[in-house]
Amino acid sequence: MKRYLLAIAATLAALSSACVPAKGGSGSVSHLSLDDVDGKRHYLSDYIGRKKAVVMTFWATWCVPCKDELPVLQKIYERERDRGLEIIAIAMDGPETQAQVGAQAQQMGLTFPVLLDTDSRAVALYNPKRAAPMLRIFDEDGRIVYSHTTFRPSMARKLERKITSVLRGGRDGDDSRRPRRRRRRVAQDDD
Repeated sequence: MKRYLLAIAATLAALSSACVPAKGGSGSVSHLSLDDVDGKRHYLSDYIGRKKAVVMTFWATWCVPCKDELPVLQKIYERERDRGLEIIAIAMDGPETQAQVGAQAQQMGLTFPVLLDTDSRAVALYNPKRAAPMLRIFDEDGRIVYSHTTFRPSMARKLERKITSVLRGGRDGDDSRRPRRRRRRVAQDDD
């Protein structure tokens, strides 16, 4: 029993040290480092809480909806990166398919960082159910303001609106500064 409690305490200590406060933000951000497909090291803390909006998407080479979502994200990235958008695609592929990640990213024309989570540390923190695709949007304070799992092409416009809203400073993926229009129902006479 004592060993079990020590193991739990050690695990909790390790998990709590994996997160550091975001600069200028009230939340915490992971200080994990992941290598991209070219071997360059990226620290998640260099993105989350330092950009106006960060989209983190988890994908895999075998995931068909991921292959639909990533080109949509690329188009949004091309339009919005100058306004402070960063997109990070984290591949969850195992050793048997990891070698295909770079080729598939190139084939899709992805210009944002494509990272390899070889030991599943980012997945453990941000996608513990290992859903693919799994997307999270972080605001400039490093808070997760929107998440979704799965993707269908019909979701593309909604996703773009959510990202644009966060770039404008909207909360919860909705542009809180824009007044919402209420639709009035017009009573119809049945005369």
